[in-house]
Amino acid sequence: MEKTGTLPQKRRVTRKTIVENSAQESHKKIAISHDERHRMIAEAAYFRAQKRGSSDGGDHVADWLAAEAEIDSALTEMAANLALAE
Repeated sequence: MEKTGTLPQKRRVTRKTIVENSAQESHKKIAISHDERHRMIAEAAYFRAQKRGSSDGGDHVADWLAAEAEIDSALTEMAANLALAE
């Protein structure tokens, strides 16, 4: 019998691989719309300003960027945890 093809080599799956893949496909694993993500970021930025005491004016852009990083990190971690559970 002839060998017509070869089997694909197994790839070692690491947490880093899962997180990278999850970040790219988080919208598939976690059904979240752009609007929902935006709402989550806005809410987190609001609470950051409240915690700091927004009466001083504060840096709303810094609050937004920190909240955005926090939400994106949480979504990526959730997607990675879902991938590990599968």
